[in-house]
Amino acid sequence: MAASCLPKCPAWQCLTRRRGDSTPSFPFLFQVSLHPSQLFSSPQLFSSQPPSLGQKPHPSTAYSTPTTSIMDPLSVAASAIALAQAVGAIGAGIDSLKTLQNTSAEFCDMLNELSSLRALLYQLRGTMEAAAEPGFLLPQRAVEPVTKIQLELSQIVNEIDAISRDIARKSNGVNKKGQQKISVLRWQPRRQRLVDLREKARRCRDNLSACIDLLGFSHQIHQGRLLVEVHGILATSTSTVEGGFDRMQQNLEQLTNLVDHRLNSVHSRFDALESQITHARPEDASTYVASQPSSVVHIQTSVRQKCSLYCNCQCHTSSAVRTPRWARSLVGSFFVQYNSIPLFDRRTCNISSCRSTSRKSMTMTYSFPNWLISRAICATAVWGSLTDAGASLHLRVPRVKNMRNVWDAVFLNLVDWLRDMIARKELLSTDIDDRGESILNERELKYLMSLLHSQYTHSLAHNDES
Repeated sequence: MAASCLPKCPAWQCLTRRRGDSTPSFPFLFQVSLHPSQLFSSPQLFSSQPPSLGQKPHPSTAYSTPTTSIMDPLSVAASAIALAQAVGAIGAGIDSLKTLQNTSAEFCDMLNELSSLRALLYQLRGTMEAAAEPGFLLPQRAVEPVTKIQLELSQIVNEIDAISRDIARKSNGVNKKGQQKISVLRWQPRRQRLVDLREKARRCRDNLSACIDLLGFSHQIHQGRLLVEVHGILATSTSTVEGGFDRMQQNLEQLTNLVDHRLNSVHSRFDALESQITHARPEDASTYVASQPSSVVHIQTSVRQKCSLYCNCQCHTSSAVRTPRWARSLVGSFFVQYNSIPLFDRRTCNISSCRSTSRKSMTMTYSFPNWLISRAICATAVWGSLTDAGASLHLRVPRVKNMRNVWDAVFLNLVDWLRDMIARKELLSTDIDDRGESILNERELKYLMSLLHSQYTHSLAHNDES
């Protein structure tokens, strides 16, 4: 602020010596209080001359509420740019006035007024820039006084610039502080004009304060209207939703009544049909059927239920033990598969949904090493409870052969080669591989039978043609 440099001003020191106080009071330190509704009602509020004493405002303009229209964002942005230019011009004027020496007390007062006015312009410019954003509604009558104040500020800045240039042309050089040397007597002819400019700047400051208050009041009114509109929208939405729920409840009640009516009609029809069947049946029908001889044989049996493939009962779980691969060439291959071991691992049912317990069985296969003999010993034991079919034990000694060539012949459809192998007894149905699997297991047997059948059908068709 420019007030910090006033105690160094010679005119300020002269004024304080005459008054005997280092902090004299200024006549411009007061606050103007106006109601926002009276801001635009007085035609002399923003005039360059104050209203005359005893003059009363016209009743039609003192208390009437003008109709306001909303400014578009482009106009508000233009006003904000103009305010920014005014702030820059006032700042340049203050800088030029600080370069003058021996300024008078009136000139220092005007310097203070310009500094305060620049601070208000900064605040008003921020409000105008916010009003230029989308969603901010600003009344047009609230911006019209800003245009008038802008014109008055331009006049003040031009006159101050003219006075400073006129005095600077008659300076006697520059002092050590960089200020131009101006005689005290050169300020006297312009003293009254400086007082007028100070009062004019003071009125502009008061008008700007009133404009800022009015803009804040307009914003508060706009926020209140928005709250009322939001409350109305919420109330309307709530009533709409409640009405929709009521209609849905009515439709549901109508549908329930219709279903009940249809069910009652169906029940009544069933009752009537049952009564007709009862009356149509002869009374001695049962006696007549019982007295006649019958040749029908009655058989009573029960179907054994089976578990599904996804039953997780432990009675269906099988365990297996096999000799490691690295030891098979030395000691042979030993394979054991079981789902129960008597006295050790009985594996009773542990799921209530299990319908059929699997028969307890154990299969043991021992294949001798290749360097000893190409044979294997297979033993299968099956047992049940005392009320079941009892127990059985099967023992066989099959040959162990390399089935790789056999599988290749099966997949390559070499039926003649397979027939020749079976005829020379180099391939038997009981032969197994080193894993204990036979060529006549379920999957390979089905494939082999389909292959032989297709070959046999093809040969018959060829013979018929020949």
